[in-house]
Order: sequence, then C-alpha cells, then structure tokens
Amino acid sequence: MKKILSNMQYRIATADGRVIEVADFNHDSGASVQLWENADVDSQIWTITEVAESVYKIENKLTAKVLDVIDAGTCDGAWLHQWDYIGKDNQLWTLEQVQDGWKIKSKLSGKALDIVEESIENGAHLQIWEENDTPTQVWSLIQ
Repeated sequence: MKKILSNMQYRIATADGRVIEVADFNHDSGASVQLWENADVDSQIWTITEVAESVYKIENKLTAKVLDVIDAGTCDGAWLHQWDYIGKDNQLWTLEQVQDGWKIKSKLSGKALDIVEESIENGAHLQIWEENDTPTQVWSLIQ
C-alpha cells in the first residue's frame, strides 16, 4: 500500500493522462477546475498536504487556492472549483488506494471526486458523486 507524502506536488490524472487544472490560469476564488491535456504547467500541479490524520487539502501550485466543493454541496453532482483555504470540510479530502489508483473523497459528504457526464474531454468539469466502479472516479497521483 502506497502512502501519500504530505506537502508533495502531484498531477492528478485520469487513465488517459488528462489532469485536473485551474481553468484559464485564473487566480480568483470561484474559478473553475477542469480536465485538460497535461501541459506541465503550474495550474495543473497540486500540493497535497495532510492537515489531520488521513485528511488532506489539495492546493493549486499556481494560485495557492484549494479544491473546494461549491456551496459546501453534499449531493451527487455538486461541482468543484477553487477557493481560499479556510479549513472547512468541503475543502478537505480523504484518499483511498484502489487497484488502479486512488479514490479522492470529500470529507464533508464522503462522495468521490468524479467527472461530470463521465467525459474525459478537455474542459470537462469535476463534481462529487456517490462512489461507483466507473473509471472517472479513479485517479493517478503523478509526482
């Protein structure tokens, strides 16, 4: 079993290599996060930091803002964006190793990080969804 190294930088990638990024290099709170081809830029790099036992914040290298569930949503389909870190549960994540990678789950809802409409195209948005066996909920953490 692999251990996540706290304060390390990762690309969070789908099976086809697309990565989570802050859209349009936007530094604003509320800016969209999406999938995009890996371009090896800072908007696609995330620092994963353990803030409590097995609980992590996921902070963008370019913007220093964290992956956040919009409006502290807990229902299937709640979208993600970036926001200033305030330590609330909608900004915190647990990581569970699975056979093909990692499940990333909202601490607030326990729901998995997922891709809207299961699209793996550039620009696909991210959401939380009840855990299932689809590949759109399995992520690679690439240093």
